[in-house]
Amino acid sequence: MSRTSGRCATIGSLAEELAGTSRLVGGNGITGVTPPSRRPDASGLSAGITIVAAILLGTGLGLGLGLLIGLPIPVALVGAAAGIVLGFYVVYVKWIKLPP
Repeated sequence: MSRTSGRCATIGSLAEELAGTSRLVGGNGITGVTPPSRRPDASGLSAGITIVAAILLGTGLGLGLGLLIGLPIPVALVGAAAGIVLGFYVVYVKWIKLPP
């Protein structure tokens, strides 16, 4: 333990030492933080980008098809709706659905 005689100063309190967060006991002094060796999970960001990309892809395909048949706006809206469904399905399959 880091408690020494009255002559020396100590770093950290007894509570920190007992909790294992004291720098003298081997802790890093910080709790509740992602360790430097492990990066934070970015699956939420990836899922959001996947959904937005699917919506934009569906809208673009719908707009292109709509320009060919003369109804660009209604077909683009249908493509956007299909992109929403496709985006959520891809996110479900990639991140939520567990393998058999």
